[in-house]
Amino acid sequence: MTTSPGAAQSKRVSVVLPVYNTGGCLRELYQRLKTTLESAGYDFELLMVEDGGRDNAWEILNELAARDTRIKAMQLSRNFGQHPAIAAAFENVTGDIVILMDADLQDRPEDIPLLLAKLSKDIHIVFSIKQGSQESFSTRLTSRLYHYVFSKLTRTTVPRDIGTFRAFSREFLDAVMAYPERNILFGPLMFHVGFQAETVTVAHDERKNGKSGYSFSKRLKLALDSILSYTDLPHRLLLNA
Repeated sequence: MTTSPGAAQSKRVSVVLPVYNTGGCLRELYQRLKTTLESAGYDFELLMVEDGGRDNAWEILNELAARDTRIKAMQLSRNFGQHPAIAAAFENVTGDIVILMDADLQDRPEDIPLLLAKLSKDIHIVFSIKQGSQESFSTRLTSRLYHYVFSKLTRTTVPRDIGTFRAFSREFLDAVMAYPERNILFGPLMFHVGFQAETVTVAHDERKNGKSGYSFSKRLKLALDSILSYTDLPHRLLLNA
């Protein structure tokens, strides 16, 4: 049973956005988030973490935060990567419901109500499935291959074309943050913790500004880190050596 719109709107929504070289679309992103969440009647905050990029994103975040106190603008001392930026935001969340999304407008702010409508007292996390993805063929291929291999090694079902865009309860976030890992990869960890999940299919638009910070080598490193952290494959290999 899904929650009624009134029940969902009575809860505070925290939107987490790691920012890396996407200064050119931040004003549009803010305006679309503000319009969507205000029109739907949500009490909300925007946690925007600048991850040591090379553009003017930090200046724009400060400008936006000066205009709207619902924006929490944070800056890392250097480029640590998407997952440390997300962790910094998670540590400062005050909402009952959390939205995680990219800041390049490939995830549509207008789709947030679709994810929130799927949350309920039984469903603690809603993942997005990307439809009509505008990513390059090589990016889509490596992403699908990674999720396929991870599913097989961990004996979990990771949906094809799963996106960063997702909504989850405070209870779910607390469970994730209770893990002692120092180099957290939130994608695999959110499957690892359990909890009943749902999916919703949403459009995935073309990147409005900048380019992906994930090179092939970075994707490979993430894949190896997740296999080492969330599977027993290394132990099995050592035992059978």
